[in-house]
Amino acid sequence: MRFEGPDFLKTDTYRNPAQSGYYDLVIYDRCSPEAMPQANTLMIAALPPGDAWSAEASVDVPQIIDIERSHPLLQLIEMVEVRIVEATPLVAPSGATSLIDTDRAGVVFAIAPREAFEDAVLGFSLVTAEGLNTDWPMKLSFPLFLFNVIEYLGGVRDPLVAGTVAPGSSVKLETEGAGEELEVQKPDDARVTVLRSDFGTYHFAETDELGVYAVSAGDEKKLPSTSPSTFSIPRKAIFACPRRIRLRSETSTLLVSAAEQVARHQGWKILVLLALVVLLVEWYIYNRRVYL
Repeated sequence: MRFEGPDFLKTDTYRNPAQSGYYDLVIYDRCSPEAMPQANTLMIAALPPGDAWSAEASVDVPQIIDIERSHPLLQLIEMVEVRIVEATPLVAPSGATSLIDTDRAGVVFAIAPREAFEDAVLGFSLVTAEGLNTDWPMKLSFPLFLFNVIEYLGGVRDPLVAGTVAPGSSVKLETEGAGEELEVQKPDDARVTVLRSDFGTYHFAETDELGVYAVSAGDEKKLPSTSPSTFSIPRKAIFACPRRIRLRSETSTLLVSAAEQVARHQGWKILVLLALVVLLVEWYIYNRRVYL
């Protein structure tokens, strides 16, 4: 891990490793590169170059109303008491996942696939020239967020070993001796053609649906049927989707299985209802005894 100033982005010391895939994760704090690296990124108060991302006018004191806790970046994160001085509403590209929503600024944190990589964009800065722009760094959830960033975007947790990634994550397919394209059959039986990249790999990002994804290479495409049990899992569940898989023959299968996501459910309403029933029964028995 290394820290550099914005001028470092203009040097060949940064450009060459960034474009060759040397870095696993690059975090840009209030600065943007001329071209996106061949790596996952986290951009703080900055936008990726190009027209895919855009932002609207900044909004003062937005209140966080919802976060996507099922995503690995926000697992075990609580932001109810986090206050923000100023935030920029984000307009993310198609296929992006909204991670933090506010009442006045809309989406202020989102993640979107880019080829075989993912770009997470935070629409508010942590600090400004005047001081802190948010009290999030002072909360216990902030170190946990940094841990999630390093683990998920930094590739510390290998998806092939961990077995779970968020829906919408991109998959890198590698095969030996294949042609210029592969065919992927999605759980809804739709077939998508994936072209070979300049690096000899195939990048597939349409992994929003839960189920079995069948990958075929070569002239004969034998695609297995999907498993019905995978469709009973909720839409936002975490599912297994290896980032890299090597096709060992002309046809191979990439299996995407569903896994349960631990979530908290509010059970106080049921307890209150049961207590009310007990009170009503006691009241009835008491009045019945008085009547007798």
